[in-house]
Amino acid sequence: MTQRSRRNTTKRRSRNEGSIQPTQNGTWRVWVTLSSGRRINITFPTRTEARDWLQQKLSEEEQPPQAELTFGEYILEWLENHSSQIKESTQCDYEIIINKHILPGLSHVVLNTLHRSLFDRFYTNLRKIPIGDTQIRYNHRIIHKALQDAVNDRILPYNPSDGEKAPKKKKITAHQLPS
Repeated sequence: MTQRSRRNTTKRRSRNEGSIQPTQNGTWRVWVTLSSGRRINITFPTRTEARDWLQQKLSEEEQPPQAELTFGEYILEWLENHSSQIKESTQCDYEIIINKHILPGLSHVVLNTLHRSLFDRFYTNLRKIPIGDTQIRYNHRIIHKALQDAVNDRILPYNPSDGEKAPKKKKITAHQLPS
């Protein structure tokens, strides 16, 4: 009698989809890693029960309740929570930029629906006001920092402003300087 390897009896799952494996006594063990980093394993008598439990856990993890916040609500809350970590003058600058540029352009967008093309449009609209590239980069840094903190706090699965490029700083050559 040939013995089947365990590898042939289990299906490979993608990253962050959990695992289901048979045990020696005929039950099924399920492992899943929660967004908090905590790993849970539990045993079920049937594979169907194990799969249903795993799907339920994964669907609970998909939409954090805070992701229904609008970006405007989130960035104001973020500024209030991080005000103790930044200098007073920086906080004043952040408040001005957020209230003058970011809130009018992005406050209505739901946090978990942010994507790169929104930022493209936002930066293009800022150029039409017109404001300089340095100010647009400053807007970008504030947005990126706030969204990175949302990722670190596990409110968002990834930072939607990661791939977005703020305008490059223009180099001034000697012949461009005013006389």
